[in-house]
Amino acid sequence: MRLAMNVYSILRPLLFCLDPELSHNLALKALSQPWLIRLLSKDEGQVFDDSNTPLKINNLLFRNRLGLAAGADKNAIALAGWEQIGFGFVEVGTVTPLPQPGNLRPRVWRFPRQRALVNAMGFPNDGAEKIASRLAKWRLTHPLGNGMLIGVNCGKQKSTTLEFAARDYISVMRTTWNYADFFVINVSSPNTKGLRELQKTSNITSLLKEIIAARDKLTREKKSSVQEIDPRRPPLWVKISPDIEQTELAAIAKAIAEIGADAIVATNTTTDLRALNEKSATNPNITGGLSGAPLLEKSLQTVRTIRAVLPADFPVIGCGGISCEHCANKMREAGSDMLEIYTTLVYSGPSVVRKILKNLR
Repeated sequence: MRLAMNVYSILRPLLFCLDPELSHNLALKALSQPWLIRLLSKDEGQVFDDSNTPLKINNLLFRNRLGLAAGADKNAIALAGWEQIGFGFVEVGTVTPLPQPGNLRPRVWRFPRQRALVNAMGFPNDGAEKIASRLAKWRLTHPLGNGMLIGVNCGKQKSTTLEFAARDYISVMRTTWNYADFFVINVSSPNTKGLRELQKTSNITSLLKEIIAARDKLTREKKSSVQEIDPRRPPLWVKISPDIEQTELAAIAKAIAEIGADAIVATNTTTDLRALNEKSATNPNITGGLSGAPLLEKSLQTVRTIRAVLPADFPVIGCGGISCEHCANKMREAGSDMLEIYTTLVYSGPSVVRKILKNLR
Protein backbone atom coordinates (compact mmCIF):
# COMPACT_ATOMS: atom_id res chain seq x y z
CA MET A 1 0.00 0.00 0.00
CA ARG A 2 3.05 2.24 -0.36
CA LEU A 3 1.75 4.51 -3.09
CA ALA A 4 -1.60 5.13 -1.38
CA MET A 5 0.12 5.71 1.95
CA ASN A 6 2.51 8.24 0.44
CA VAL A 7 -0.35 10.10 -1.21
CA TYR A 8 -2.38 10.10 2.01
CA SER A 9 0.55 11.30 4.13
CA ILE A 10 0.81 14.31 1.83
CA LEU A 11 -2.91 15.02 1.69
CA ARG A 12 -3.85 14.47 5.33
CA PRO A 13 -2.50 17.80 6.71
CA LEU A 14 -4.39 19.62 3.99
CA LEU A 15 -7.60 17.70 4.61
CA PHE A 16 -7.36 18.34 8.36
CA CYS A 17 -7.29 22.08 7.68
CA LEU A 18 -10.77 21.80 6.23
CA ASP A 19 -14.16 21.21 7.80
CA PRO A 20 -14.40 17.45 8.58
CA GLU A 21 -17.44 16.88 6.40
CA LEU A 22 -15.95 18.78 3.48
CA SER A 23 -12.68 16.85 3.67
CA HIS A 24 -14.61 13.58 3.83
CA ASN A 25 -16.58 14.47 0.70
CA LEU A 26 -13.37 15.42 -1.12
CA ALA A 27 -11.81 12.09 -0.16
CA LEU A 28 -14.87 10.24 -1.48
CA LYS A 29 -14.69 12.21 -4.69
CA ALA A 30 -11.03 11.28 -5.08
CA LEU A 31 -11.75 7.59 -4.43
CA SER A 32 -14.23 7.63 -7.30
CA GLN A 33 -11.67 8.98 -9.78
CA PRO A 34 -10.12 6.57 -12.31
CA TRP A 35 -6.59 7.96 -11.79
CA LEU A 36 -6.62 7.14 -8.07
CA ILE A 37 -8.20 3.75 -8.65
CA ARG A 38 -5.40 2.96 -11.11
CA LEU A 39 -2.85 4.14 -8.56
CA LEU A 40 -4.33 1.90 -5.89
CA SER A 41 -4.44 -1.06 -8.26
CA LYS A 42 -0.68 -0.76 -8.90
CA ASP A 43 0.27 -1.01 -5.23
CA GLU A 44 2.66 -3.83 -4.41
CA GLY A 45 1.83 -6.58 -1.97
CA GLN A 46 -1.93 -6.39 -2.17
CA VAL A 47 -3.58 -8.57 0.45
CA PHE A 48 -7.27 -9.12 -0.10
CA ASP A 49 -7.63 -12.40 1.75
CA ASP A 50 -6.59 -13.13 5.34
CA SER A 51 -6.75 -16.89 4.77
CA ASN A 52 -6.24 -19.37 1.96
CA THR A 53 -9.97 -19.77 1.36
CA PRO A 54 -12.90 -17.32 1.32
CA LEU A 55 -14.97 -16.96 4.46
CA LYS A 56 -18.51 -18.31 4.24
CA ILE A 57 -21.13 -16.56 6.37
CA ASN A 58 -24.90 -16.58 5.78
CA ASN A 59 -24.21 -18.62 2.61
CA LEU A 60 -22.19 -15.71 1.21
CA LEU A 61 -18.49 -15.95 0.35
CA PHE A 62 -16.51 -13.00 1.75
CA ARG A 63 -13.02 -12.51 0.36
CA ASN A 64 -11.85 -11.46 3.84
CA ARG A 65 -13.18 -10.58 7.29
CA LEU A 66 -12.80 -6.80 7.09
CA GLY A 67 -15.59 -4.48 5.93
CA LEU A 68 -16.26 -0.77 5.62
CA ALA A 69 -18.87 0.40 8.12
CA ALA A 70 -21.99 2.32 7.12
CA GLY A 71 -21.63 6.09 7.02
CA ALA A 72 -18.36 6.22 5.12
CA ASP A 73 -19.98 5.94 1.69
CA LYS A 74 -23.61 6.90 2.16
CA ASN A 75 -24.37 7.22 -1.55
CA ALA A 76 -22.30 4.41 -3.11
CA ILE A 77 -19.99 6.71 -5.05
CA ALA A 78 -16.56 5.20 -4.27
CA LEU A 79 -17.07 1.43 -4.57
CA ALA A 80 -14.17 0.96 -6.99
CA GLY A 81 -11.87 2.73 -4.56
CA TRP A 82 -12.92 0.59 -1.61
CA GLU A 83 -12.46 -2.53 -3.74
CA GLN A 84 -8.85 -1.61 -4.54
CA ILE A 85 -8.10 -0.68 -0.93
CA GLY A 86 -8.91 -4.29 -0.07
CA PHE A 87 -12.18 -4.46 1.85
CA GLY A 88 -14.01 -7.76 1.89
CA PHE A 89 -17.37 -6.02 2.02
CA VAL A 90 -18.87 -2.54 2.20
CA GLU A 91 -22.03 -1.23 3.86
CA VAL A 92 -23.58 1.49 1.71
CA GLY A 93 -25.76 4.08 3.43
CA THR A 94 -27.58 4.55 5.66
CA VAL A 95 -30.18 4.71 2.85
CA THR A 96 -33.70 6.08 3.31
CA PRO A 97 -36.61 5.71 0.86
CA LEU A 98 -36.48 9.37 -0.19
CA PRO A 99 -33.55 11.81 -0.36
CA GLN A 100 -33.02 13.83 2.80
CA PRO A 101 -30.47 16.47 3.81
CA GLY A 102 -29.83 15.25 7.34
CA ASN A 103 -29.32 17.50 10.35
CA LEU A 104 -28.03 21.07 10.30
CA ARG A 105 -24.30 21.77 9.98
CA PRO A 106 -21.83 21.70 11.57
CA ARG A 107 -22.49 18.06 12.35
CA VAL A 108 -19.05 16.38 12.37
CA TRP A 109 -16.19 17.13 14.79
CA ARG A 110 -12.65 15.72 14.90
CA PHE A 111 -10.73 14.86 18.05
CA PRO A 112 -7.28 13.97 16.67
CA ARG A 113 -5.61 13.41 20.04
CA GLN A 114 -8.10 10.62 20.78
CA ARG A 115 -8.35 9.50 17.13
CA ALA A 116 -12.09 10.01 17.34
CA LEU A 117 -15.01 11.67 15.59
CA VAL A 118 -18.39 12.88 16.81
CA ASN A 119 -21.12 13.05 14.21
CA ALA A 120 -24.74 14.21 14.23
CA MET A 121 -25.40 13.59 10.54
CA GLY A 122 -28.95 12.23 10.67
CA PHE A 123 -28.91 10.00 7.55
CA PRO A 124 -28.19 12.52 4.78
CA ASN A 125 -28.37 10.56 1.52
CA ASP A 126 -29.56 10.67 -2.08
CA GLY A 127 -32.47 8.30 -1.51
CA ALA A 128 -32.98 4.65 -2.43
CA GLU A 129 -33.75 5.12 -6.13
CA LYS A 130 -30.63 7.12 -6.98
CA ILE A 131 -28.40 4.85 -4.90
CA ALA A 132 -29.98 1.80 -6.56
CA SER A 133 -29.11 3.27 -9.97
CA ARG A 134 -25.45 3.59 -8.93
CA LEU A 135 -25.43 0.03 -7.63
CA ALA A 136 -27.00 -1.15 -10.89
CA LYS A 137 -24.03 0.29 -12.81
CA TRP A 138 -21.64 -1.44 -10.42
CA ARG A 139 -23.40 -4.77 -11.01
CA LEU A 140 -22.78 -4.56 -14.75
CA THR A 141 -19.18 -5.59 -14.04
CA HIS A 142 -19.48 -6.99 -10.51
CA PRO A 143 -22.08 -9.79 -10.22
CA LEU A 144 -23.82 -10.46 -6.93
CA GLY A 145 -21.90 -12.77 -4.62
CA ASN A 146 -18.51 -12.11 -6.20
CA GLY A 147 -15.46 -10.19 -4.98
CA MET A 148 -16.17 -7.36 -2.56
CA LEU A 149 -19.73 -7.85 -1.31
CA ILE A 150 -22.19 -4.97 -0.93
CA GLY A 151 -24.61 -4.51 1.94
CA VAL A 152 -27.31 -1.84 1.95
CA ASN A 153 -27.76 -0.25 5.38
CA CYS A 154 -31.47 0.59 5.61
CA GLY A 155 -32.84 3.49 7.63
CA LYS A 156 -36.03 5.27 8.57
CA GLN A 157 -36.97 8.61 7.06
CA LYS A 158 -36.68 11.38 9.66
CA SER A 159 -40.35 12.32 9.12
CA THR A 160 -41.66 8.75 9.50
CA THR A 161 -43.14 7.91 12.89
CA LEU A 162 -41.91 4.80 14.68
CA GLU A 163 -45.27 3.16 14.08
CA PHE A 164 -44.57 3.04 10.34
CA ALA A 165 -40.78 2.56 10.47
CA ALA A 166 -40.93 -0.98 9.09
CA ARG A 167 -42.43 0.36 5.86
CA ASP A 168 -39.35 2.52 5.29
CA TYR A 169 -36.93 -0.35 5.85
CA ILE A 170 -38.94 -2.55 3.50
CA SER A 171 -39.13 0.21 0.88
CA VAL A 172 -35.34 0.58 0.80
CA MET A 173 -34.93 -3.18 0.67
CA ARG A 174 -37.37 -3.51 -2.23
CA THR A 175 -35.78 -0.66 -4.24
CA THR A 176 -32.22 -1.98 -3.90
CA TRP A 177 -33.08 -5.70 -3.87
CA ASN A 178 -31.45 -6.62 -7.19
CA TYR A 179 -28.11 -5.07 -6.23
CA ALA A 180 -27.48 -5.90 -2.55
CA ASP A 181 -25.71 -9.02 -1.30
CA PHE A 182 -27.20 -8.39 2.16
CA PHE A 183 -29.18 -5.81 4.10
CA VAL A 184 -28.50 -4.15 7.48
CA ILE A 185 -31.37 -2.82 9.57
CA ASN A 186 -30.17 0.30 11.39
CA VAL A 187 -32.15 0.76 14.60
CA SER A 188 -29.28 2.26 16.58
CA SER A 189 -28.18 5.62 15.19
CA PRO A 190 -28.40 8.30 17.91
CA ASN A 191 -28.95 11.04 15.33
CA THR A 192 -32.53 10.30 14.22
CA LYS A 193 -34.92 11.18 17.02
CA GLY A 194 -36.50 8.15 18.67
CA LEU A 195 -34.82 5.60 16.40
CA ARG A 196 -33.17 3.70 19.24
CA GLU A 197 -36.60 2.93 20.69
CA LEU A 198 -36.93 0.37 17.90
CA GLN A 199 -34.10 -1.80 19.25
CA LYS A 200 -35.75 -2.29 22.63
CA THR A 201 -37.07 -5.77 23.38
CA SER A 202 -40.62 -4.40 23.41
CA ASN A 203 -40.29 -3.27 19.77
CA ILE A 204 -37.58 -5.25 18.00
CA THR A 205 -39.53 -8.50 17.63
CA SER A 206 -42.57 -7.00 15.91
CA LEU A 207 -40.36 -4.77 13.72
CA LEU A 208 -38.17 -7.63 12.51
CA LYS A 209 -41.14 -9.95 12.01
CA GLU A 210 -42.61 -7.49 9.53
CA ILE A 211 -39.28 -6.88 7.76
CA ILE A 212 -38.38 -10.58 7.55
CA ALA A 213 -41.85 -11.44 6.23
CA ALA A 214 -41.39 -8.80 3.51
CA ARG A 215 -37.91 -10.15 2.68
CA ASP A 216 -39.30 -13.66 2.31
CA LYS A 217 -42.18 -12.41 0.18
CA LEU A 218 -39.75 -10.60 -2.11
CA THR A 219 -37.74 -13.82 -2.37
CA ARG A 220 -40.84 -15.72 -3.51
CA GLU A 221 -41.75 -12.96 -5.98
CA LYS A 222 -38.30 -13.00 -7.54
CA LYS A 223 -38.39 -16.79 -7.76
CA SER A 224 -41.73 -16.62 -9.57
CA SER A 225 -40.61 -13.88 -11.96
CA VAL A 226 -37.34 -15.49 -13.08
CA GLN A 227 -38.19 -19.13 -12.29
CA GLU A 228 -35.16 -19.65 -10.11
CA ILE A 229 -34.73 -23.14 -8.70
CA ASP A 230 -32.77 -21.79 -5.73
CA PRO A 231 -33.83 -18.14 -5.30
CA ARG A 232 -31.50 -15.63 -3.73
CA ARG A 233 -32.48 -14.83 -0.14
CA PRO A 234 -30.35 -11.89 1.02
CA PRO A 235 -29.36 -12.09 4.70
CA LEU A 236 -30.68 -9.49 7.14
CA TRP A 237 -28.26 -8.09 9.71
CA VAL A 238 -29.26 -5.83 12.60
CA LYS A 239 -27.00 -3.03 13.86
CA ILE A 240 -27.26 -2.31 17.58
CA SER A 241 -26.08 0.40 19.96
CA PRO A 242 -23.20 0.22 22.47
CA ASP A 243 -25.33 2.12 25.01
CA ILE A 244 -27.80 -0.66 25.87
CA GLU A 245 -27.84 -1.81 29.50
CA GLN A 246 -26.19 -5.22 29.79
CA THR A 247 -29.28 -6.98 31.13
CA GLU A 248 -31.44 -5.75 28.27
CA LEU A 249 -28.67 -6.32 25.74
CA ALA A 250 -28.76 -10.08 26.24
CA ALA A 251 -32.54 -10.14 25.78
CA ILE A 252 -32.31 -8.02 22.62
CA ALA A 253 -29.63 -10.26 21.11
CA LYS A 254 -31.67 -13.38 21.83
CA ALA A 255 -34.78 -11.80 20.30
CA ILE A 256 -32.90 -10.81 17.12
CA ALA A 257 -31.57 -14.34 16.66
CA GLU A 258 -34.81 -16.11 17.53
CA ILE A 259 -36.96 -14.03 15.21
CA GLY A 260 -34.84 -15.05 12.23
CA ALA A 261 -32.34 -12.27 11.54
CA ASP A 262 -29.04 -13.55 10.17
CA ALA A 263 -26.37 -11.56 12.02
CA ILE A 264 -25.76 -8.68 14.46
CA VAL A 265 -23.45 -5.73 13.83
CA ALA A 266 -22.07 -4.49 17.16
CA THR A 267 -21.90 -1.55 17.44
CA ASN A 268 -23.06 1.85 16.25
CA THR A 269 -21.70 5.06 17.81
CA THR A 270 -22.10 6.01 21.47
CA THR A 271 -23.70 9.13 22.93
CA ASP A 272 -21.37 8.90 25.94
CA LEU A 273 -18.74 11.54 25.15
CA ARG A 274 -16.96 11.32 28.51
CA ALA A 275 -14.30 9.04 27.02
CA LEU A 276 -12.97 12.01 25.06
CA ASN A 277 -11.78 13.71 28.26
CA GLU A 278 -11.85 17.11 26.61
CA LYS A 279 -13.60 20.28 27.65
CA SER A 280 -14.73 20.81 24.09
CA ALA A 281 -16.70 17.56 24.31
CA THR A 282 -18.99 19.19 26.87
CA ASN A 283 -19.85 21.98 24.45
CA PRO A 284 -23.66 21.86 24.10
CA ASN A 285 -23.26 22.46 20.38
CA ILE A 286 -21.36 19.18 20.01
CA THR A 287 -23.90 16.37 20.07
CA GLY A 288 -24.29 13.04 18.35
CA GLY A 289 -22.43 9.75 18.24
CA LEU A 290 -18.80 9.14 19.15
CA SER A 291 -16.72 6.82 16.98
CA GLY A 292 -13.06 5.92 16.91
CA ALA A 293 -10.57 4.62 19.46
CA PRO A 294 -12.50 5.65 22.63
CA LEU A 295 -15.43 3.46 21.57
CA LEU A 296 -13.44 0.21 21.55
CA GLU A 297 -14.05 -0.94 25.12
CA LYS A 298 -17.81 -0.38 24.89
CA SER A 299 -17.98 -2.27 21.62
CA LEU A 300 -15.85 -5.11 22.96
CA GLN A 301 -18.11 -5.49 25.99
CA THR A 302 -21.18 -5.50 23.77
CA VAL A 303 -19.70 -8.23 21.56
CA ARG A 304 -18.73 -10.33 24.59
CA THR A 305 -22.20 -10.04 26.08
CA ILE A 306 -24.12 -10.98 22.96
CA ARG A 307 -21.65 -13.70 21.99
CA ALA A 308 -22.27 -15.38 25.33
CA VAL A 309 -26.02 -15.70 24.73
CA LEU A 310 -26.10 -16.40 20.99
CA PRO A 311 -25.71 -19.76 19.25
CA ALA A 312 -22.10 -20.46 18.30
CA ASP A 313 -22.94 -20.35 14.59
CA PHE A 314 -24.79 -17.02 14.73
CA PRO A 315 -22.52 -14.40 13.10
CA VAL A 316 -21.42 -11.28 14.97
CA ILE A 317 -19.75 -8.40 13.13
CA GLY A 318 -17.55 -6.36 15.46
CA CYS A 319 -17.51 -2.62 14.78
CA GLY A 320 -16.42 0.36 16.85
CA GLY A 321 -13.01 1.59 17.91
CA ILE A 322 -10.92 -0.74 15.75
CA SER A 323 -7.96 1.54 15.04
CA CYS A 324 -5.13 -0.96 14.48
CA GLU A 325 -4.33 -4.65 14.05
CA HIS A 326 -4.11 -5.12 17.83
CA CYS A 327 -7.64 -3.76 18.28
CA ALA A 328 -8.85 -5.99 15.46
CA ASN A 329 -7.50 -9.07 17.19
CA LYS A 330 -9.09 -8.03 20.49
CA MET A 331 -12.42 -7.78 18.68
CA ARG A 332 -11.94 -11.24 17.21
CA GLU A 333 -11.06 -12.62 20.62
CA ALA A 334 -14.23 -11.06 22.06
CA GLY A 335 -16.23 -13.25 19.68
CA SER A 336 -16.74 -11.43 16.41
CA ASP A 337 -16.65 -13.36 13.15
CA MET A 338 -16.01 -10.32 10.95
CA LEU A 339 -14.98 -6.70 11.51
CA GLU A 340 -15.88 -3.24 10.24
CA ILE A 341 -13.92 0.02 10.35
CA TYR A 342 -14.46 3.64 9.35
CA THR A 343 -12.99 6.34 11.64
CA THR A 344 -9.49 4.83 11.61
CA LEU A 345 -9.34 5.50 7.85
CA VAL A 346 -9.53 9.22 8.65
CA TYR A 347 -6.47 9.06 10.89
CA SER A 348 -4.42 6.19 9.42
CA GLY A 349 -5.33 6.23 5.76
CA PRO A 350 -6.03 3.25 3.48
CA SER A 351 -2.93 1.28 4.48
CA VAL A 352 -4.63 0.29 7.75
CA VAL A 353 -6.81 -2.17 5.82
CA ARG A 354 -3.87 -4.28 4.67
CA LYS A 355 -2.14 -4.00 8.06
CA ILE A 356 -5.20 -5.40 9.81
CA LEU A 357 -5.68 -8.21 7.27
CA LYS A 358 -2.02 -9.23 7.41
CA ASN A 359 -2.03 -9.46 11.19
CA LEU A 360 -5.41 -10.96 11.98
CA ARG A 361 -5.16 -14.05 14.17
